[in-house]
Amino acid sequence: MIRPIVILLFCLASTVAAAQGKLLEFRGICDASGAVALDENRIVVGDDEKAFLSIYRLDDQSREPPIQLPAAIAGSDAKAEADIEAATIFQGRIVWITSHGRDKNGEVERDRSQLFASHRRSADGAPWQQDFSTPSRGLLGSIQSTGPSYEVLNKAIGDLSQTIERLAPKKKGFNIEAMTADKDGKLLLVGLRNPQENKDAIVFEITNAQDVLDGREKPKLGRVLPVDLEGRGLRDMAWSPAHGAYLIAAGQVDDEVAGPGFAIFSWSGSDRKTTRLSAFDSILAAHRDFHPEAIVPLLERQDGRLIPSKRVLLISDDGTKELASGKKCKKADKEQKSFRGVILPIN
Repeated sequence: MIRPIVILLFCLASTVAAAQGKLLEFRGICDASGAVALDENRIVVGDDEKAFLSIYRLDDQSREPPIQLPAAIAGSDAKAEADIEAATIFQGRIVWITSHGRDKNGEVERDRSQLFASHRRSADGAPWQQDFSTPSRGLLGSIQSTGPSYEVLNKAIGDLSQTIERLAPKKKGFNIEAMTADKDGKLLLVGLRNPQENKDAIVFEITNAQDVLDGREKPKLGRVLPVDLEGRGLRDMAWSPAHGAYLIAAGQVDDEVAGPGFAIFSWSGSDRKTTRLSAFDSILAAHRDFHPEAIVPLLERQDGRLIPSKRVLLISDDGTKELASGKKCKKADKEQKSFRGVILPIN
């Protein structure tokens, strides 16, 4: 006799697998910018223009009630933007980072400089529990006080007491858009959309992330790592145990000027060399308004255990996507807001 729970799990796996290669629509927000997998069928997503997190199911793209960010992170303004750009799981915590960049006019925005955790679990496979940390705002100061290897980053940050138009994020300014735990789970790797050095993208290490999240220390920085993305900057990165590599979504600094466009890469982390992956090329070619902002190695359940999967979710920031009404998604009514994703295996 086949037990009902077995039938349920089989149907769930079949439903999610059937979605592979098809564009999925997740309703409620437009500017999806960072995400991680909670289990085999749920992801948690941050929006760079909203002060809440959203949990979505992969099988039917339904959303749980939004998780409001604490005032210490989002501020007290009802229209506050958290400016979240990336997420990762680090030592049993879900960690988020904001852009740390100036605004489009080169004005310093202090609330854009935050590193914080939102959830914690006691062991792999255990339920996630909300547990917001006090946000750390010390990363830019740590960069400015670090040695010559951080000179390029220091120049892009500039004098934080002044508005400097040329240091806007899409010009010559500093702009974080990627973060992942390293393959050993001991460091945080932070990836930049801007600046670049000799046309290579830049990744740097935070070596004491747990102490930073617990409020005991300011960020301590390790190596600066160049990454060859064929002239692109990082949009997201994630260590994938199933692939034994970092997966990277990459794009140009400014989407509104001519450039190489978006591409997906794998990276060993040992040198600047990468391998361009073709799995999502047809999606990117067919949907020119698909803007990859999060790459999420998924999970699957085997013998009752959650294990890494070779299936990968790519998420688009659809804030500037034009709707049938002629409005951009971010300007549309709430019920019209959505972002897209696609699930494909990477072998």
